[in-house]
Amino acid sequence: MKRTLFIISLFLSAAYVYSGQMPIGEITAREYTDSSRQMSDKKAVLKYDAKSKTTYVYFEDVMGDYAMVLSEKAKNEFLALCKKFFEITDGQADSGSKKQARLGIITTSLYFSNGSKWYMSKADVPVFISFLPQAESEYDMALSFGRAVSMKNKSILRSPSDRYITQEELRHLVEILSAGKRP
Repeated sequence: MKRTLFIISLFLSAAYVYSGQMPIGEITAREYTDSSRQMSDKKAVLKYDAKSKTTYVYFEDVMGDYAMVLSEKAKNEFLALCKKFFEITDGQADSGSKKQARLGIITTSLYFSNGSKWYMSKADVPVFISFLPQAESEYDMALSFGRAVSMKNKSILRSPSDRYITQEELRHLVEILSAGKRP
């Protein structure tokens, strides 16, 4: 009986891994809401697709969830900007300066929901990445997304809201992306 259960669970696990995206981590990314004039915590789930060697960072959004699609190239560019972020935060702490700065831009695809359907954009969506001082020795990385257009239907558009990731959560995100946590 135990052997049968083991074999069944092995097949189910293999089917799950083969089926596409596998969760590899989770962080919290904040969103500013105009109505409440404050930041609210939103979950961001990271999933990896072994077949396409792509990482998806899914963000919760009231207008419909979306994912920043990171190919290996885009992931490496993002990690380089994260490294730059930490170099600046270390320097800011030493100098006491509170300057906001744009770190760079990556260009990627967005995978986004519209109603109950999901759509993929071309890999032409700019993601503007900035260094944003918050308070004494507290800094966020700001992600500002350009407009995404569905490849299947040009009338389906998405302009995701900005996300703000604290230093602590960004360190966790970098660990997940760098660790090679792959199924």
